[in-house]
Amino acid sequence: MSDITWNAEPRKSSRDGLSADPTAEEIRARRLAEEAKQRNDEAASVAGVWIRLFLVSSLAAGLNFWPYPRECGPGLIGYVVAQGVFTAGAAWVAFCTWRCRMGKTHLLALGMVLAGIAVMELQILPRIGYAKVASSRSAQWTCVEPVAVPARP
Repeated sequence: MSDITWNAEPRKSSRDGLSADPTAEEIRARRLAEEAKQRNDEAASVAGVWIRLFLVSSLAAGLNFWPYPRECGPGLIGYVVAQGVFTAGAAWVAFCTWRCRMGKTHLLALGMVLAGIAVMELQILPRIGYAKVASSRSAQWTCVEPVAVPARP
């Protein structure tokens, strides 16, 4: 049949410089390299979470200085969309903190998600008729232009 003795083949490969079984030193070196890589990956993940948190917090701070009127019209639509982006970003940070097992930061991110939802509620619910508004605030999506009254001579 065949002239190959299968029990002897692995020994031949070890003579060619390829070790069949790693030594204890090789196993230890491989384990140390894997642990160092894992520590580096964890540090990069934590730094990434904090960068995301900073970016989302910056967006939240920027929304407080919204330069357009947000009572009605395109300014309101832009504001609600920007608030939705903030809420989605906060949810993204919450997901990343959960994956990295960062408990206190996760609670902070969940608080940001709830704050984003609350601010969106303040803008959306009165306009769909679910909540009452003060008479001084407009509860419409579009702006109603005032009727021009001709001046009397």
